[in-house]
Parts: sequence; C-alpha cells; structure tokens
Amino acid sequence: MTKQQKTSALLIGISLIIMAIAAGFAYGHVFNTLSTSNTLKDFQNNMSLFKIGNLAWILIIVTDLIVSIAVYYFFKPYHKNIAILSAGSRLIYTLILSLAFSFILRINLSTPYDEIMKNMETFELVWQWGLIIFGIHLVLLGLGHFSTDHLPNLLGLLLVIAGLSYMLTSGLHVIMPEKESLITLINNILMLPMVVGELGFGIYLMVKAKKSS
Repeated sequence: MTKQQKTSALLIGISLIIMAIAAGFAYGHVFNTLSTSNTLKDFQNNMSLFKIGNLAWILIIVTDLIVSIAVYYFFKPYHKNIAILSAGSRLIYTLILSLAFSFILRINLSTPYDEIMKNMETFELVWQWGLIIFGIHLVLLGLGHFSTDHLPNLLGLLLVIAGLSYMLTSGLHVIMPEKESLITLINNILMLPMVVGELGFGIYLMVKAKKSS
C-alpha cells in the first residue's frame, strides 16, 4: 500500500464512521421526528432540533465529497477504470443529496405547514433517487475488491450485496411509494447487509492502513 493509499484509506474509514453517526442522527432521529409533526406548532417547537439536523446533513455532504475523492486515489493503483467509476458515482450521489437537501433549506419558521411537509417529501424522493446511484457505487467498490489480490473478496461480496440492497429498497420507494408496509419489511430485512457492507469497508481500510504504517 502506497503512502497515498494509506492516507486515502484513513480518510475513507474516518469519514464513513462520522457519516454513519451523522446520518443516524439527521435522518434516523431528526427527519423521522419532524416528518411526523401533526401541526405547524409541533414543527416549530422542534426548530432547534431541525437546525442541528441541518448541520449534520452538511457534515454528511462534506464527508461524502471526501470519500468520493479518496476512493479514487485508493483504487487507482489496483484498477483505474473502477476507481473512476466508483468515485464518479459517489460524486453524482453526493450532488443528488445536495439537491435534495436544498428542499430542506427552504423551510423556516414562517413556512406554512403544507409547504413544510411537501419539501420534506420532495427531499426524501430526490434522496431515494440518489441512493439508487449510491447502490451502484457500492457494487463498483465490491468489484474493485475482486480486481485485486490486495483486498478480501468476502468484503467485496458484502459491498455488492449492500449495493444491490440499496438499489432494491430505494427503487421500491421511487416506483411503489404506496407499498409502505412492504418497503419497510424489505428495508428491515436488508438493513444489516446495507450497514455492514460500507461500514465494514471503512473499518477494514483503517485497520489495513494502520498495519501498513
């Protein structure tokens, strides 16, 4: 592993861990809490939480950009084409997430309740489109593992499974949003491989970089 790869591996690992924590808070707690607000007053009472959640989304976008660049430099010595495609797909996903986040930024204290809910629904729809691209990115990362003897094939397989899981669940959100119970069931079943795939990749890279020091 070259010095540039070690740096990239550490950046990917640290960024993915930060991103997982921030996403768990921003979407798992803040978004899900605010999207179930029944009145404008309920939402306004949680405005401080909403603002903190926005900071978490900004952190997610920044770390996504870091991962996009670091992935390219890490995989480049192994397979340049996969490095370009995986980094490029992550960058496209990050741009789509930024577009989705722009709808959240339209919300303030004076925004009518119906418009708040509409912006939050649009955010989630646009983000789900982005997560399909994110799934493609994970599949490409998995293929990157199969293209070299320096990375474990098992981790590559986990990334491919995680990527396909994201593509399936987000695709269902986009094409069959009315099947909410079915989507929730499938999402719960596939949650473990989706989390383990990318987080396992990040942790492995951090350990590998440290051992190579």
